[in-house]
Order: sequence, then structure tokens, then C-alpha cells
Amino acid sequence: MPGRFGLGKVRTWFSRRTNPGVRALAFTCSRHRPVMLRHCIMQFQRQSYPIDHAIYVNSPEDELPDRTSLHYEALLDDVRKGESGKVRIAYGKSKTPHENNIAVLRMMDIDDYDLFFKIDDDDIYLRSYVEDVVDDFLVNRWDYSGTCSHGLLNGHRWSPQKIQRDLGLAQEDLDLRIPGFMPPSAAFSRKAIRAILQAPGSDLIEDIHWRRLLARTPDLIIALRDDRNFVYNIHGGNMSTASWLQP
Repeated sequence: MPGRFGLGKVRTWFSRRTNPGVRALAFTCSRHRPVMLRHCIMQFQRQSYPIDHAIYVNSPEDELPDRTSLHYEALLDDVRKGESGKVRIAYGKSKTPHENNIAVLRMMDIDDYDLFFKIDDDDIYLRSYVEDVVDDFLVNRWDYSGTCSHGLLNGHRWSPQKIQRDLGLAQEDLDLRIPGFMPPSAAFSRKAIRAILQAPGSDLIEDIHWRRLLARTPDLIIALRDDRNFVYNIHGGNMSTASWLQP
């Protein structure tokens, strides 16, 4: 049968102190945004729950020989060693969005981790983000989940009461009963990541490709988390929402 769906339930209390066994990996693809990437690394080095971070910095093939300006070690080394887990950074060619993410996942041994966090380099993740997601996973045992943006940053304008539920669902998504949530808040079990790694490629944006793939995967649970720890950032360089930027 296709994947099951549900809403995140009210959680009992869990923490890394009582449940240290969930091993977490964040994975990020980044292109030509070293300041945002630095901020992203710092956010995850400050998380209240330990998490490793794999990063694939990609550039068009004709720019790759320019190591001096496109390799950012000197800008990132001082923030790679923080309070959380290890950070591994690799550099390579820009591919399709799906292939870029496959490249970053293949940097690591997925059997070393239980929970996988797809992290964008340009959004805001509060310090409790990883711990909250781990807590929800321990209670609800989903394979693929996400949450809404509670508050919205549009350029320099901050709307703390704004809730952005998703970036839009097509009829195919609705037919598959996929719940709407913000793609940069996606988290995955190892089972879901294995399905993604074994899937054929696609020219679709990876978020669309993956949610439809996982919705069709047998015995896989998809859930909407009730977290308030993620803020979407509209800055004009967004792949999907650049036109939303207010002047």
C-alpha cells in the first residue's frame, strides 16, 4: 500500500539526555552564497541536540578551476568546530537539484545515522530545531515530515505572526494526499533516504520529486509536525520564491 499520512500528535517529553541514541545528520547544498552558508553552519553548530553536517558546495563546471574564489575554507574553518557535531564540506560540479542532494548524501555513510535533515543555507532554524524534530520522531515514528514557517522574513521586513504553510501543491500532490509543509523543514528516516538514493533522477525540483516518490513508497509514514522553530527567508535569490521579495 502507498505511504500513510498523519498529523504530528501532542508529544510527551523527550530530550537528548534521556534519548541520546538518535543519530542526526544535516545535509546542505550551496552555490555561490558563502555568507549564507557561514550563517547556516553556525546555526547548526549551536543546536541543543548534536548533529553532524554534510555540505556540498557546487559551481558550474566552467568555474570549477577557480579554486581561489570558489573554495571557502578560510571563511568557514573557524565556525566548523562548535558545540554540535562534525562538519564535512566537499566541492564539485553543479548538477540537477536532485543530483546535488544525492552527492551530499553520498559523502556520508547513511548507516551511521537514524534521522536526516534537509537544510537550506538561507533560512532560519532556531536553536531547538533538531531537538524538537528528534522528539517528534520518537513519538510519532514517521519517515518523512515537515512543518510550517511560523513567522516570515521578507527582505528586511519581519512578520512574526505570519504563517507560511507551504510553497504550493499541484493537483498530483493533492491526489497523493501529501500534506503541505515548507520544503526546507523536511526530515527523513533512514528508510526514506534509502528510497531517495535508489530512485531514478529527475529534472523536477528535488522537493517535488521526493515528496511524490515517498508518497508512493509502500508502508512509509508522512506527517506534518507541529513545530514553531523554523522561519522562511525571502531574499530575492530564492529558487522558487524570488518574485515574492517586497521592494
